[in-house]
Amino acid sequence: MEYGLTSDFINRQKERLLEHKSGILNKLANSLQDLHVSEEDLSDEVDLGQSILGQNYALGLRERDLMRLREIELALRKIEVGEYGVCEESGDVIEFKRLERLPWARLSLFHAEEEERKLKHFAKRLYL
Repeated sequence: MEYGLTSDFINRQKERLLEHKSGILNKLANSLQDLHVSEEDLSDEVDLGQSILGQNYALGLRERDLMRLREIELALRKIEVGEYGVCEESGDVIEFKRLERLPWARLSLFHAEEEERKLKHFAKRLYL
């Protein structure tokens, strides 16, 4: 048992993380096809605009997937070193339900909410 989490739970989480990782890698491989612009797309300005919008959307999804992939890799490394499920801010155990919902969670619910409040405050000040 590491940090109050059973080895069975940690093993299940590792399997879930690996499944998520595989899904993201497959999705990223398939999305490379969405980034191709054919000569047909260049023939009409409207088609070109739609193609560019589609590519921007695909790139945004890829960026989000890459960020999630980094989180998953970090969680897998934490499992290997015995630090999985520990809040990076407080050192306390992350809530069981939170880990079940987000197996890559790095912060306890309290600290995740604090970080979100800080980001919202920063965003408000940025746009004032």
